[in-house]
Amino acid sequence: MRKVVTLMLAGLAGFAIAQAPFTIVRPTDGSKVREKVRILFPKDSVPRGGYVGVFLNNRFSEALVPDPKGKFYEYLLDTKARKVKDGPLKIELVLYVDYSDQPRIIDRTSVNVVVANKANVPLADSGLKLRYKWIPGNEVVYNCDIRLATSTSTGAQRAVGSRAAELPLDALSFRMVYGIDNAYANGDGLIRMQAQPPTGRHSIFLQFPDDPAGRFYRDAEFAQVYTRLTSTGKEVYGSVPIGYALEGTSPTESSLRDVWAIFPLPTLPYRAVHPGDIWQTQFQEPSIDLARFHEQQSLFKVIPARGEFVGIEWEMGHPCAKVHQSMAVGNVVRGDQSEVIDETYWFALDKSVIIKFVRTETSTRRIGAAAAGGGDIPVPATNAPTPARPAAPAGGGGRGGGGRGGRGGGFDAPITPPGFFQRGGYGSGESPQRPQVVVQPPTAGATTGGFSASTNVQFERIVFEQTFILAS
Repeated sequence: MRKVVTLMLAGLAGFAIAQAPFTIVRPTDGSKVREKVRILFPKDSVPRGGYVGVFLNNRFSEALVPDPKGKFYEYLLDTKARKVKDGPLKIELVLYVDYSDQPRIIDRTSVNVVVANKANVPLADSGLKLRYKWIPGNEVVYNCDIRLATSTSTGAQRAVGSRAAELPLDALSFRMVYGIDNAYANGDGLIRMQAQPPTGRHSIFLQFPDDPAGRFYRDAEFAQVYTRLTSTGKEVYGSVPIGYALEGTSPTESSLRDVWAIFPLPTLPYRAVHPGDIWQTQFQEPSIDLARFHEQQSLFKVIPARGEFVGIEWEMGHPCAKVHQSMAVGNVVRGDQSEVIDETYWFALDKSVIIKFVRTETSTRRIGAAAAGGGDIPVPATNAPTPARPAAPAGGGGRGGGGRGGRGGGFDAPITPPGFFQRGGYGSGESPQRPQVVVQPPTAGATTGGFSASTNVQFERIVFEQTFILAS
């Protein structure tokens, strides 16, 4: 028996020796790393059927079958996504093979590095003043991803902090161009906003209330809108130019066929700030009246928000000021619906431009009862259509809302998501039509109450997320 075990172990050892040395080639021991770390080790060092376990500071992180990159295997460690703290970090890779349905450790290798995601930028006693630098002729282009998801939970689940799995409803990728057409002596800039298809494509598939089936819109069908912004990103004025697209059509008719994409840039702090500072800021929400868009002097309306300077850190290879902004409207104001808007952006200190920002609007509303019992149950009004389940980000303006269009109107959000697509052509003077919900008076013996008073009441949660990343 001992001979058999010895032969088995010898076979495993010989199998391992036959491979290239299992050792981390990059990064080198003692190096300083930040953000995403490329870990390379020889391609021939992992036998067929082998896999690698990753340990960070002697704690298991994950097991994987590495991806080949030329002569090496590559593992990408995102230190920020994994919330690795700055300071010394031991990265250890352990090579496993399965033998007799049991994992066996063949080899291991490790390096010690120093994580330095926090940027060591000296700050003046007066603080850091963040300002856009508008340079005429420049274009700032972002790769944009939008997603819409929903989940449903009961009052009982919410009471214990449980969150249901999200069901994806819609997604969209495009590019957003912010062209700087002029700069003024006081620091203001004239900005031209226009959506474009993703790189390598010539169209974007969109749906609108009068065209629920949707179609592909070519890049020439996306109109330009203009806004004058201060150096902090606040709007001075804005307009939708009248277009002359086709001979024989009126300017208004031509403009109403265009697709406008209005996604405001984040508003920067109005004063110099230090890490940890809090101030009152604002979200700029798109607002267009189709009946008089050619007369409008503004594209946005303002929502007060809270700003916080999180700190200075590296992002996408740049030292950045990380800022978080938020706004919440609870059930005290909205009854059976609450709204939360969160925004985090990274302002590159060496480029005076935002290189990444993520906006998330979360809407939660009571939609009915999971079973018979107490509580107020929203039911459709007799003279109003049944609210449709959202299928695209709801926006503002136009029949049934704007957004990405929305099939049948979409979610009845009291606050428009901060950024949306809008197309004209619904007819002059038409006002937005939204499904309405009324609350039926409680029956005798039923429990009334607030937003989550009853455990058998169902709640619908809608998440609308926008991610903008500066194109290289």
